[in-house]
Amino acid sequence: MQKVNPIALPPEEKFVVGESDMSFFFNRPQRVRSGVIMYCLRGEAKITIDLLNSKIGTATCLLLMPETILMLTEASPDFNIVFFAFSKEMLEEASFRMDIRFFHFLKENPIFDNLPYLNAEAVKRWFEAVRYTYEDRENIFRTTIIKNRLQNALLEICDKRQRSQLQLPYNDLNRKNVIFHKFISLLQTYGNEQREVAFYADKLCISPRYLSAVTQTVAHKSTKEIIDQWTLLMIKIMLQSTDLSIQEIAYSLQFHDQSYMSRFFKKHTGDSPAAYRKKRN
Repeated sequence: MQKVNPIALPPEEKFVVGESDMSFFFNRPQRVRSGVIMYCLRGEAKITIDLLNSKIGTATCLLLMPETILMLTEASPDFNIVFFAFSKEMLEEASFRMDIRFFHFLKENPIFDNLPYLNAEAVKRWFEAVRYTYEDRENIFRTTIIKNRLQNALLEICDKRQRSQLQLPYNDLNRKNVIFHKFISLLQTYGNEQREVAFYADKLCISPRYLSAVTQTVAHKSTKEIIDQWTLLMIKIMLQSTDLSIQEIAYSLQFHDQSYMSRFFKKHTGDSPAAYRKKRN
């Protein structure tokens, strides 16, 4: 039986609330089209968010912006999260007039692990309130209430993030983190067309050598390894979630031909694109 994406929005809904073990995402990179707030109820897991590996556990809170790429790589048997997924339109309405820099910050810092000032019990109560309204389908103000709860959550997170960031000195590690996330943002924009390290270093106005030092410090990988990892993610997502032929995927990702992409994919995964697609379908 094929697994269903728990945080995908039904066509008729602008939001959805529920619990999940997130097994749908196990070794299965997926682009999350909606925004999502998650809270880990129990257990622990290792996840990849836009190429950055992280570990989450009980009381960890996550806020994923739309178009984030998410994958679960490990999870304890009892791992379970509660989630609230919402449409891009609802996010735009709830965040009207909020500083755009805050959302860039959220994109770069999606995990709140033991964040100072963020009370775990308050987060649980917020999710209980959201779930209560979500299940009250006869409420004529249901969507408005949910939107207001989302806005309240964003304002709370903005406040707690700003207060905690005031405690952090600006140093070389922080600077490298900023550069790394700018690099990932550029990769999301140009990654389907550009795979040269020099291209991204030039966009960031730094040398390829310094960009490599940044990626090694932050992600413990070379810049080329991260670019290759991004390309692999794009191939996997297209193989899993589209009906494009392997040749069409190769052309869309600017490979010289299908066989070149197939060799690249097999070198890194051990499977041909066709075999990978067959396993995942």
